[in-house]
Amino acid sequence: MLSQASRLMSQSYEDLLKKMHLAGETLYREQLQLAKALWADLGAEWGQGSGYKDRVAVKQGGWFDEPNLRDLAPVIEQLA
Repeated sequence: MLSQASRLMSQSYEDLLKKMHLAGETLYREQLQLAKALWADLGAEWGQGSGYKDRVAVKQGGWFDEPNLRDLAPVIEQLA
């Protein structure tokens, strides 16, 4: 019975992750396709030395914190 409960919990968790991934992808798809400046800026970081991942993470995080994109976060959070 514990094994069955564990499998059910794992499956439910995986389903939730897939649902949230799909929702995030759907909600942000258009904005990301239109964000040519973001992609150019992130691409320009390549070859600038160590710290590439940190610089890209900071710039990308700043982009997602913009007010028009922040408004989408509650929609994704409602799915959880």
